[in-house]
Amino acid sequence: MILIEPGSVATPIWEKGTSAALALAESTDPAMRERYADLEAAMLAQTAATARGGIPPEAAADVIVGAIEARRPRARYLVGRDAKVAARVARVLPDRVMDALVARGLRRSGGSR
Repeated sequence: MILIEPGSVATPIWEKGTSAALALAESTDPAMRERYADLEAAMLAQTAATARGGIPPEAAADVIVGAIEARRPRARYLVGRDAKVAARVARVLPDRVMDALVARGLRRSGGSR
């Protein structure tokens, strides 16, 4: 078995996800949307930043083809700088600390709630 762990890949999924999230938000109760406006803005900003930093799809495909064609493939392939960094950090930090770092990152992106 081979596990491919991609980080962000520059594909249309980011725009599709953002469009779907905004459509869902439009159907949300206005009071609820107001309550989470800062978090929504932070998530949209984080998504845009992640999309901009994505590797080309061809780079991810090259790793996948290499894994499939390898005579003795590794069990795990990390694709992209962000995937490699996240895996290293996850090895040394407990889940609660990782969650706190994500929350802090969202607050810095504009989500204060």
